[in-house]
Amino acid sequence: MSIILAALGVGLYTWLSQGGDPLPSTSQSVPVGHEQGYSVYESNCMACHGGDGAGRPGAFPPLEGHVSELLGRDGGREYLLDVVLNGVSGPTEIDDEVYDGFMPGFRQLSDEEIAALMNYLSQAWGNSEALPADFELVTAEEVAERRSRELTPRAVGESQPR
Repeated sequence: MSIILAALGVGLYTWLSQGGDPLPSTSQSVPVGHEQGYSVYESNCMACHGGDGAGRPGAFPPLEGHVSELLGRDGGREYLLDVVLNGVSGPTEIDDEVYDGFMPGFRQLSDEEIAALMNYLSQAWGNSEALPADFELVTAEEVAERRSRELTPRAVGESQPR
């Protein structure tokens, strides 16, 4: 527990020292039907990834534009579920920016909450405009199936589809 609190403290310090707003705006519009997903995002993700999904340079990658990009890659959907469930660590490069932070997993969330979060992320910040043509909403059953695979955050990071 103390390791998680220390990681969160370091992340918050990094975020604030790079100009992060200590009280992210919650005035964004929530895609219709995705209120539960937004609520899960607001409670678990917004402190690092921001209310606008832009992340924080060098520390927390953007979700805006990146979620739909990953969903278009082979294995991207599974990778994103693994990230939310198990966390992720290790360097990743997005639009020529390297991120080498740590994200804890959120296994304490229910399958329904994670499905709602994933579906919100797929629709927020313009991500819906770049989704693959065959995209289908994530189901709680799909989350339960991925949950059965316990991975380390490092293993998840190494599995990122390129």
